[in-house]
Amino acid sequence: MIFTITMKNPDALRFALKDAVDEIFPEEDFNNLKTEEEIEELKEEKIDELKKICSKWFEYDEYVYLQIDTKLQTCTVLPVDE
Repeated sequence: MIFTITMKNPDALRFALKDAVDEIFPEEDFNNLKTEEEIEELKEEKIDELKKICSKWFEYDEYVYLQIDTKLQTCTVLPVDE
């Protein structure tokens, strides 16, 4: 049997991307920036770049569609346009 699950969480993607940016770009990577505001602005730009990539799988930054195949025992994240 194959079925699809729709999951919605308006904050999960944003929180995950923020955590990823904080992990990938630690504060020492921003030493050439002068103010905390500049650092936050650059981090927001990075989050926006990642959101664009994730938009392939996350509709409105909050819906994700999973297809479960019980015969194969797999779970596939479906692209938004399917």
